Amino acid sequence: MLRRREFGILASGFAGVFALTVPLAAQTTVKLQRNVGTNPLQAAVAELTVPSRCKAAQRVLWQAGKPAVPLLTAEIERGGAGEAAARFVLELLGCEAASAVPVLRRIVADQQTEPARRARVAATLAKIDGPPIILLSLYSEGAVVEFDLDGNERRRVAVESAWGAWPMPDDHVGVLSFSSGVVEGCAWDGKRTTLRQLKGSSGSVVLLDDGHYDGELFHTCWQQKGELVRLGADGKEAWKREVDAVRVERDSGDELFVVTRENPRVVWFSTEGVELRECALPEMCHNVQMLPGGGFLAASHSTKVYEFGPDGTQVHEWSVESTPNDVARLSDGRTIVSTERALIMFGPDGKELWSKPVGYGGPMFVRAPARVVK
Repeated sequence: MLRRREFGILASGFAGVFALTVPLAAQTTVKLQRNVGTNPLQAAVAELTVPSRCKAAQRVLWQAGKPAVPLLTAEIERGGAGEAAARFVLELLGCEAASAVPVLRRIVADQQTEPARRARVAATLAKIDGPPIILLSLYSEGAVVEFDLDGNERRRVAVESAWGAWPMPDDHVGVLSFSSGVVEGCAWDGKRTTLRQLKGSSGSVVLLDDGHYDGELFHTCWQQKGELVRLGADGKEAWKREVDAVRVERDSGDELFVVTRENPRVVWFSTEGVELRECALPEMCHNVQMLPGGGFLAASHSTKVYEFGPDGTQVHEWSVESTPNDVARLSDGRTIVSTERALIMFGPDGKELWSKPVGYGGPMFVRAPARVVK
């Protein structure tokens, strides 16, 4: 069982650091400007094209869930300026975005559509089309395993030192090998294609929304002073930041967030490498998952899992039996934790629902189920 402590306020030392470094509450306040007669979700979709308001609009749509999907789908279908932001929200919604699948399939199948756009839409389609799953990278076993949400193994593929996995088109899985820095596309029958060669000890990779791993991307390198690098299609570094990075992920809007080591923080960057703000963490963490309301979960280097509110205040702390490497929250309140010994599902009340011994579990991808409307 998750042993939880709840905090009404944060310890003064941490709160002081946060107050000096990041006014997150200001970043997550939603102020939608809309014409009279336009409903809030329509207004939010319209504001996906406004850089200063895109992030807040995405969170509104993410929190809304299924009712937002037709509007997001329409924005993608018309190929508007908000298409990339709309696709990102669909990916966050997972199975809840199922009604968008037929439209996205038509775009991908249309030979008249620009190939680059088809690739981008296909990448989104792979993340939402299918049943709820957990894709878990197993570093020590050298494998990627697909589980259902009851902890049953569905299939696996061998990949040396796997440290991150995600669905790709044509029922393939993308995998990052930590030791070699190779990004591969793997079929479940074991056939593999090298997509990109990064530096060894690469801990994470994020595309610059072009659908191709031979295009521009961001990655972190565990060695080399914890580099965060934007890499061009030509293999040259567009920019590099030595920030002691453990992992990089895409946040809402045109932003990235990085988890750092020795000086534990979450640091937000623009895609142009500009540091935007930061939030201190109580200890080194392996990964962070953003939440629809603006808060986030953090998997620590000890045996703790933390939850923080939109203003950076620590609201929950849990203990697990071994070091967590990743954590994910489902819309119904269930929490999935990948640890060095097991994959574990906890209920909203913190009680363990199931535990699957898996060896050294690393980063995971979760295709979330649709939330149940009562």
